Amino acid sequence: MFIKPLEPIQVEPPVSDDWLHENKYDGFRTQLVRDWAGVRAFSRNGHDWSQRYWPMVNAAEKLPAESFIIDGEVIAPDPDGRPNFHAIHSRMTWKPSCSPSSPSTYSISTASTFGCCR
Repeated sequence: MFIKPLEPIQVEPPVSDDWLHENKYDGFRTQLVRDWAGVRAFSRNGHDWSQRYWPMVNAAEKLPAESFIIDGEVIAPDPDGRPNFHAIHSRMTWKPSCSPSSPSTYSISTASTFGCCR
């Protein structure tokens, strides 16, 4: 079941040691969902991107949970770990009916997990 994610808003960051901040990674907001229909990947607007994200879907199928929603930003990291938006954008324009020409590496840079059940 897809749940529309909350969109972040830009604010002036508080200046205090009591606050933690996380980097804004340039990627695609994605939900990995496991429910009665299996594991699927959705865009932030609810489009089913399971065929484009098949490596992540395959990996998520191995998680020892009956159901979950993992919401995060999917990036394609360079060898040094920095996100490469061109690489992830190229992957997203890849036609699912074709085989990828090179192996894919995905990283969920920031993730929140909701409703995990064993």
